[in-house]
Amino acid sequence: MNRPRLSSLLSTTESRFGSSPPAATVMETASVMVDQDYRVVAVVKGGRLQGLVTRGDLLRYFVRTAGHREACGQISHVMTEALTVADPQMPLIQALELMDRNCIDYLPVVDQGRLMGIVPKCQLLRGLVEALQSDCRHIQDYIEHLHQAGQD
Repeated sequence: MNRPRLSSLLSTTESRFGSSPPAATVMETASVMVDQDYRVVAVVKGGRLQGLVTRGDLLRYFVRTAGHREACGQISHVMTEALTVADPQMPLIQALELMDRNCIDYLPVVDQGRLMGIVPKCQLLRGLVEALQSDCRHIQDYIEHLHQAGQD
């Protein structure tokens, strides 16, 4: 059976994400997210992942700080720091289980401490569906081959 891995999803446009240094302001990061239509931004320092910021994180931050000076703070104060990450060689089904277990919609893929990409759950599910469809075609071809061999 086909066991696709996270690395197979990293080159698609769905895994596009922005990046920001920890010292960037919340407004700078929010502007990049809006301008580039990013749903998630990686906070990176020295090539190392420090945290993630999603649209939901920003929305909660702006609601909480509406009308306060705090709204101009650094993105490092908004980001999620305790991240669940995965290796690029992790099979998709294990990655989905990891995401479900940790209630996350975006999975950073890290290789030797370096961020390789961020995989959204919807993209991971599409990858699994494609793999299952491919497996079904192979099984169907094999059954047809057996049937033809039995007729000879």
